[in-house]
Amino acid sequence: MQAIVATVPEPHATQVEELWLALEERFGVHSHLTTEFPHFSMHMASAYPNEELEEKLRAFAATHPPLRVRTAGLGMFTKTKQVLYVPLVRNPRLNDFHRELWKTVSGLGDDVAAYYRPERWLPHITLALDRLDQYNLGGVIHWLSDQKLDWVFDVSELALLSANGDERDEVFRVPLEGSAE
Repeated sequence: MQAIVATVPEPHATQVEELWLALEERFGVHSHLTTEFPHFSMHMASAYPNEELEEKLRAFAATHPPLRVRTAGLGMFTKTKQVLYVPLVRNPRLNDFHRELWKTVSGLGDDVAAYYRPERWLPHITLALDRLDQYNLGGVIHWLSDQKLDWVFDVSELALLSANGDERDEVFRVPLEGSAE
């Protein structure tokens, strides 16, 4: 799998990494083992033509300035396993950015993940996605509810992440360099 992601800047990237470590030490749950760095995913596919994708993302980034986002609260996905995350607050600018990114990369990925489509997208920063169960979930949620999870930051770059089994790699990063209107 490969994913186009927005990176989380400092100091919030460090806050996320500290939460990952605390969750592992206190409760034995993981997320950083499957994540290269703090981010939120915007598009995912089984594979992209990396050179063509990088070219399109660089052109996109040249016309888009850094994007201000806000997080709020704690969320949970409940499918085959529980995933705890910090949700991003959707607003018109974030929605437009995401929709335009989708148009830019449309047709490039193989087996594109439908749950990242603009109408279904739930932007989030993953905190815990492995080893959450009926025995520790309540404690994890209780502990996280005492943490400061409402942040405001400017996303200034996109990246392409690649995962193959247990291997995770950053393929490239693209800075958002457009000017604000």
